Amino acid sequence: MRCGMSAETIERVAHMSPSTIDRALASSRPGLPKRGISTTRPGTLLKHQVAIKTFADWTETVPGFVEVDLVAHCGWTGAGPFLYTLTLVDVATGWVSCAGLRDKRAQTVLAALHRLHEGLPFKILGLDSDSGSEFLNAPLVEYCAAHRITFTRGRPYRKNDSCFVEQKNWAVVRRLVGYQRLEAPALAALERIHELSRDYVNFLHPVRKLTEKVRRGARITRRYDAAQTPYRRLLATGVMPRKTERQLTVRWAAVNPLRLKLELESAQRTLAERAVQPIIAHPPSVGRVMRQPPRLWSDPVLTHHAILKPIGRDDMRRRSPHAACSPFSQWSPLRSMSQARPGRIKVRRCPC
Repeated sequence: MRCGMSAETIERVAHMSPSTIDRALASSRPGLPKRGISTTRPGTLLKHQVAIKTFADWTETVPGFVEVDLVAHCGWTGAGPFLYTLTLVDVATGWVSCAGLRDKRAQTVLAALHRLHEGLPFKILGLDSDSGSEFLNAPLVEYCAAHRITFTRGRPYRKNDSCFVEQKNWAVVRRLVGYQRLEAPALAALERIHELSRDYVNFLHPVRKLTEKVRRGARITRRYDAAQTPYRRLLATGVMPRKTERQLTVRWAAVNPLRLKLELESAQRTLAERAVQPIIAHPPSVGRVMRQPPRLWSDPVLTHHAILKPIGRDDMRRRSPHAACSPFSQWSPLRSMSQARPGRIKVRRCPC
């Protein structure tokens, strides 16, 4: 017996297909913590002083024109203090650099942006952000004017105007950090992940860029160039100083992919230990099916598979049926459904 269940029940639940699991948990999902909460607040004081730039205006082919955005690590609620990630991506090369923030005050964002600027292998020529007050403020406008940086912004509620950085918010930040709630004690662990991710993403992960998009009636044909790492794209521009090229080559030669991956996973486990665990109130049972929210944030096995999934693993939407057998076997809705309707359970053999 395990957790009050027989071995037969655990075996049947472990072999359920993803579609059957989704149907069984449909009534329990409204109690799950929300994720991806927007914390952007419009900044109206300098809106008319910062020019608007849409996604169609990005024609730069030299490094230095970047997009920036904030990712909130608020978890299931936007109340109280929590950490942020400042994401910076170069449009021409795809070079990504991130920094952890304690809050999103103008001074905090500016200090993090200055640190990222000093660590880039090129100078920032243009800066594009959303219309949030963390960017549309006097300190950042003065900083851009002092460093001769062209400052532009996207239209409110038009995320596609910042499509390059929005894509990296998912491909880099969310896939490495996840949706858990992070507060001040986790800042050092968050910074460690971002420090390791700079070499991990820029030197080891090739990306493709859209070169052509043709519409023929209702069909759109997209063509991409050959996949290259941001490091290779940066060298291919031919505008980098010789000294910078040599420094990047030495830095690339020192990268050990296996050691870097292991260090990154170790940093992710440390971050998971310092994340805030929510207190979920369990509603009373209804009939034979318990409306009990899954233990998404407290089960270490499910946390490893669903939240701390590094780049390179399969997307969760293409998960295998046995990826999280142990956590699924502990949920009352699945156990009740397996016992009440054994003939309607679709069984799939689990290779593990």
